[in-house]
Amino acid sequence: MDHKKNYPSKQFDFENFNFDGWWIYEPGIENEFFIAPFLKKMLGVENEMVPFSLEWFSERIHSRERQGFLETLRKPNPKTKNLEYRLRMADGTYKWMLCRIKTDQDQKRISGIQTDITNQKETELQLIRSNKELEQFAYISSHDLQSPLRHIWTFGDLARININKDKKEQAIKNIEKVLTTCAHLKNLVSDLLNYSRLGRNQITFSNSNVYSLISHAQNILADKIEASGATFTIPTNLPKKLLANEEYLIDVFVNLFSNAIKYKKENEPPKIDISYKLENHKNVFCITDNGMGIPTNELKSIFDIFKRSSSESSLRKPGSGIGLSTVKKIIELHGGNIEVNSKEGVYSTFKFSI
Repeated sequence: MDHKKNYPSKQFDFENFNFDGWWIYEPGIENEFFIAPFLKKMLGVENEMVPFSLEWFSERIHSRERQGFLETLRKPNPKTKNLEYRLRMADGTYKWMLCRIKTDQDQKRISGIQTDITNQKETELQLIRSNKELEQFAYISSHDLQSPLRHIWTFGDLARININKDKKEQAIKNIEKVLTTCAHLKNLVSDLLNYSRLGRNQITFSNSNVYSLISHAQNILADKIEASGATFTIPTNLPKKLLANEEYLIDVFVNLFSNAIKYKKENEPPKIDISYKLENHKNVFCITDNGMGIPTNELKSIFDIFKRSSSESSLRKPGSGIGLSTVKKIIELHGGNIEVNSKEGVYSTFKFSI
């Protein structure tokens, strides 16, 4: 389809086109889809010639909501139907729209009035995340944090008993275990506080060079990379201007690289392969390692707070189990999602989009 073709101007009453983004669809007239000037402005294409094309507009609706939008147009209804979908702007970002769709009595014209509800939607999503985090924190308080406290109580009591029995050497060992457990508990609380602060303040985004972010993450992990003999495969097509929060995205790479190194196979240096592609106008990254892998029954919960693999070799590794939860939250704050695919004893691939 030639998007540069000049289309004849249409005469409509624009009096009410000033506050919301309007479109009008006339399927009987060569599937003509008219976009009002203010809607063009919302999209950021006010200075461009756009076709009177349903295809042109529907391609800008997020893939998850596009089919529902098209089905609504195929089933005209004189009653107003409210539809929510994400619409891609000229700069590649998405905004949530509430569209009130109605068909004329003669079913020859379908009109839609769009309102930007991005802020409202983000507030709703933040509320959902906050409620989920509260549930997780309640569970953590009653389970994960109770375990080290029980250890402290037990070894402290044993130390007291051994001191009373004049078993100094055994008492010292008990006290050392108390101190070790206290350090572990301190790390858990610190990681939990850092996690809870993510997204509390306004997040600033800038055009970031992904090569620089990866290099920064590698510098942070330089000692671990050298000690493990880890090698990286980095593609040549990584974006040099990715709209992101640099500090947060560096944390994502640090956590994923660190896990690949930590959970490597015995006597085999880590190999970390990075790939990138643009998919449905989203930046999609994959980080694959040749490590221990994750048991299939644990893949769904691997991003939950304090969830760690229950395999014996994994449990011997240090860590609080909050790194992947942090990664997931950061990706979601960028409007993306993350998933994992793994084969135990072979590899793990973390795929995320922003």
